[in-house]
Amino acid sequence: MVMRETYALLISGNGQHFTDDIKNFQLFLLDELDFNPKKVRLLLGSNGNNYIFEQTESFFKDVKSDGTHDVVIAHRGHGGIGNFSPVDEVAFSRTREAISYEEFGKLISHHGDFVFINDCCYSGSVIKPFKKIDLLPKNGLVLASARPDEYSLGGNYQNQLVEAFRIRREYRRRKPIEGEGDLEYMRPIVDPTCKKGEYVVGYRKVSKTIKIVQHPMRSGKTLDHLLFKDNK
Repeated sequence: MVMRETYALLISGNGQHFTDDIKNFQLFLLDELDFNPKKVRLLLGSNGNNYIFEQTESFFKDVKSDGTHDVVIAHRGHGGIGNFSPVDEVAFSRTREAISYEEFGKLISHHGDFVFINDCCYSGSVIKPFKKIDLLPKNGLVLASARPDEYSLGGNYQNQLVEAFRIRREYRRRKPIEGEGDLEYMRPIVDPTCKKGEYVVGYRKVSKTIKIVQHPMRSGKTLDHLLFKDNK
């Protein structure tokens, strides 16, 4: 069996459902598309944002030193407008630092094309920063599960992508994805006895079920074939 020379970077949020989804995508790459296990790196959100950032930087240094290779990047986790965070508390709270798409995009430095599959809320907000730093449209393809102002149903988008790739078809969905999902967010904990301007003393995670309508987006070169069978 001839293994592919394409590299893959897989990033999950710190929830078990995120880890399960990204590991299923990893199996798709290894078992169905014959990716070389030595060139597939899995980063789990439970290790924190600094770990994700540092390992991404290290990954692209390795790719660049190995010559000209294409790269598949997949993120399944939490997203904010203009950023993502493997750690849910960071994504939910605007008072904490997440990884901006612009700074993440600046780590994508190698000799070859890339496909970035971004499956999270507000995932389409990656496109503008990538264009700003000239990653799009000339260097790659972004496939995002939702528009910049939309929530995203967990895992549905990734599953649809895989089904399209299995039959060697570009993913160009014209109808929105609809369903119900659990929205989690951080609600401020207020102490009315504190001084003015210091009422918020912490945050707690809450969730509610909402109807979600999301419109997948794509931007950049047509590179879906990097995830087709027998594309060596």
